[in-house]
Amino acid sequence: MSPGDELPARNSPSQDPKTTSTHSISLQGRAKMFHPVPETLFNHCRRQWSGSMARFQKYREASDANSIQGAVEIPVPAMKIVARTPRSTESNVGTGTNLSDYDVSFSMGSDTGVLKKSIDAMTEFICDYANRWHSNLPSSDPSRETPNRHLPGTVPMFAYWSTHFHEVMEQGPKHAAAELTKRFSREEFWQLRYIFFLIQTGAEERGHYGHVAVCAISPEAKTIDYLCSAGDDGLVRGDGAKCVENFLAMLTIYLGDEPPLSQRFNPCDWKLRTRRSELQEVDKPDCAIFAICNIMCLAFGWELSYGARRGHEMKNCRFRICTTLHFGGFRGYNPGKGAANTLYYPLTTLSPPNSLIDCFIAIRQFPGLMIEETLAPDVRRRSPMYYGCPDKETLYAHCDRNKRFYPYYDRIGISGRLVPFANFLAWVERYDLARERDVAPYPRPYRPDGSNGSKRWIPPDAHWPTGRLW
Repeated sequence: MSPGDELPARNSPSQDPKTTSTHSISLQGRAKMFHPVPETLFNHCRRQWSGSMARFQKYREASDANSIQGAVEIPVPAMKIVARTPRSTESNVGTGTNLSDYDVSFSMGSDTGVLKKSIDAMTEFICDYANRWHSNLPSSDPSRETPNRHLPGTVPMFAYWSTHFHEVMEQGPKHAAAELTKRFSREEFWQLRYIFFLIQTGAEERGHYGHVAVCAISPEAKTIDYLCSAGDDGLVRGDGAKCVENFLAMLTIYLGDEPPLSQRFNPCDWKLRTRRSELQEVDKPDCAIFAICNIMCLAFGWELSYGARRGHEMKNCRFRICTTLHFGGFRGYNPGKGAANTLYYPLTTLSPPNSLIDCFIAIRQFPGLMIEETLAPDVRRRSPMYYGCPDKETLYAHCDRNKRFYPYYDRIGISGRLVPFANFLAWVERYDLARERDVAPYPRPYRPDGSNGSKRWIPPDAHWPTGRLW
């Protein structure tokens, strides 16, 4: 996309979020994904596809011939660069990836998949446009400007990790957490609305392109959405990517255990949803098409449901994706007379799905999720009651006020100077959880001095710790 032909990221007047319902905009946006492109553009893309396939065939033949030892070297034709993604100096999610005509037009064939490079580029275009659109919204407060979520040096609202992420995860959650730290600090992570992880399974070799799904993590809503058009739930006990538990472990390490405690990975706050994607036809190479559509729905604020799409509709969607790649991304609405607005899609200000009513389940109660094998006991016990606790000294005072519930809290090995705040807090939360879970008789002190008077039960006059916490 050249600076001269870039239009502001904006909706048409008839699709203004202030005057048009979110449902209506969402319905129109989802329908356009599967609507035919104009005939002139269609014919242009077909000619490009024929030319690029011929060039790639010559490229492949020359490469294969040159790989034979002792053969006379044949000049290898260069692929034509037709577009690029935003540079890092233009966008906070930009990578400046060059796209050849082969990268763009390969997916036009109904029996082909989508190259990983093309999937990554399309996801980058989606995140970049959504960030620009939200940055152009008028501020609800006239005295303040809308925070920029698009320019380099700012924190995006939407970000992604490429299809190479599976190579990072193969080295373990600790390595993945370290790589994520290079992208966003913990404070920046909590400013994201969505970060999309493209999950690639299977090898990408000649004639085989694996399978792609999306794990959409929303720090804003504290939800994890695993979207796979093959019906995989992503759990370790499943038959697919087996990655959801690894994301939980990665987030636990990445977010750490330092104050503020509300910014840790607290399992009691997070919810998970799987099998929400529309399903593709069996034996059709459409997984990447569905993955891109799912990302568009979430990033553009559309409802995540576009119905079963088959045959000519999937072909239309393929051509739309290839067209978007060829012209270097999306465009804002063009009010000019006769403008086709093929690359324009309406967005809404819709927040992430309401995790309480939209089929999300708390991860601690999610069926089949191996949370006990994935997260340490002190992580699973984390309680929102202590989010406001600023430091170890304050927690010590809390235990002192309620000493009959926290026996030996003042011992050096429990709360001493060398004991980290996180370890002391885990000890306190362990006692809180046991008091909620266990039934009498079980040993708990009840005297103000912390002793239990040789009794192994809590007397009737014992109460929950005082309401005053900090």
